[in-house]
Order: sequence, then C-alpha cells, then structure tokens
Amino acid sequence: MITVAGGTGLVGKTLTQALVRDGEQVRVLTRDPNAAAAAFGDVRLEIVGVDFDDAATLRSAFTGSDKAFMCYGTTDRQVRDEIALIDAAIGAEVPHLVNMSVGGAGGTHPGTSCSGIPRSTPTSPPRVSPQRWCVPRPSPTAC
Repeated sequence: MITVAGGTGLVGKTLTQALVRDGEQVRVLTRDPNAAAAAFGDVRLEIVGVDFDDAATLRSAFTGSDKAFMCYGTTDRQVRDEIALIDAAIGAEVPHLVNMSVGGAGGTHPGTSCSGIPRSTPTSPPRVSPQRWCVPRPSPTAC
C-alpha cells in the first residue's frame, strides 16, 4: 500500500493516477473526502479523511502502508502539518518516506539533496527512525 498525502493536488493527483494505472494499491489522505472522491471519480483507490490536529487519526491513516509520499500545499499551517504527517508515518512504521518540498525551504542547499537539510525544517530526516527517507525539492531551474 502506498499512502499519498496531498493526493488531490497537482503533483499528488498525477502521481496517484499513475500508481493506480500501474496496479498499485493507493490510499489518499485528505481533509475533504467528498472533494477527493469527486476529483478521482471511479478510480480504484482508498480515500481516508484526516484531521491534522489529531495525531491518532493521522497514524491510523498510515497504518499498513509500505511507502508514503507527502506533497503538502503551501499554507500557513504547512510546517506544522508536514511535521504531523512525518511523525504519523514514523509512528505507523512506514518503512519508506518521501516528502516533497520546495527548493530553498529551510535554508540554502542543493535543490534535490537528501542530505545537509537543517534539522529545524519538516523536511529533515527523522531523528530516531529506521525508515528510509528522501526529500526531493524541485525548483524552476530543475525543469
């Protein structure tokens, strides 16, 4: 099972549709299950409503996942919500995490690096975790 947080956004929806097309089992986490159901129509996937202020809801949503892809849109809650997603995925023992961020978030470093990321950002590697992780950071110059 691959869990996608941010699955109704531009990147997340495209990824979700490709994964389903390739025969993967996909779970989309969303704050608005009705909007997600409308966005995906009859695509075969699991849609789970989550509350970012309820850690148990988030952890439960990741339970049973082999992989997690997190692509959260820019909001005033972004940092807090991304930390909550990462903590929940770690708590649910998801072995592989990908958190898509943006170039320049949290300081200066190479655009798609998975190392050298300041620990103050939600895109930091889990501090005490056996999970494998990566933080792709696309930027306009990557295109």
